[in-house]
Amino acid sequence: VVKCSLIPKDPPHITYEQDKELGLQWLAKHPVIQISAEGVAGQRETAYRYLNVLYNGHRLYSDSTAYFSTQNGLLPIIRAIDAQDKYPEADSIAYEVMLAFWYNDHLRLKRWIMSKQQVLKADTLPLFKGNHSDVDKDGRVEFIGSYFPINKRNLVSERYNPVLAYEMLEHGLELDSTLSYQLTERHMGVFKGFKPMSE
Repeated sequence: VVKCSLIPKDPPHITYEQDKELGLQWLAKHPVIQISAEGVAGQRETAYRYLNVLYNGHRLYSDSTAYFSTQNGLLPIIRAIDAQDKYPEADSIAYEVMLAFWYNDHLRLKRWIMSKQQVLKADTLPLFKGNHSDVDKDGRVEFIGSYFPINKRNLVSERYNPVLAYEMLEHGLELDSTLSYQLTERHMGVFKGFKPMSE
């Protein structure tokens, strides 16, 4: 079981002690992947704590401190992928699982690659904006986001916050480094890498 403790901070619109606890909720009941957490009804949406991600009924991941979000039912995303080329230890089918979580007052996307009842990869991606499209005309749809909201009034002087583009490939979402470089230069005026300045 992979245990994780992200930032134990209430999201801006949830005050855990004051809002209504909803008890255990099933966020996903996929034939292979199941996700449960305790719901907390907030002012604008329900947040979730005490997350458990199960693979065929076996718990592979748990988090007892972070607040997670379904973005009003858009998440989690559970997608079967062909991961054997990238992860030789995977079954012929692996699963990419994504769910938003609160990190310092901003939503980010937690992603897991799971197969054979193990977590092959766990990482954090920016929460993607809507209207996904083939931005660079390469025949693949790009999902674009940044780790912090972009200040459109004064882009160049704000802290370094790269604009990242991911493509949905057969083995999972993958960073499109060329497009990310171009978008970051356009929005920030400079490219200093794929990670934002310190939080």
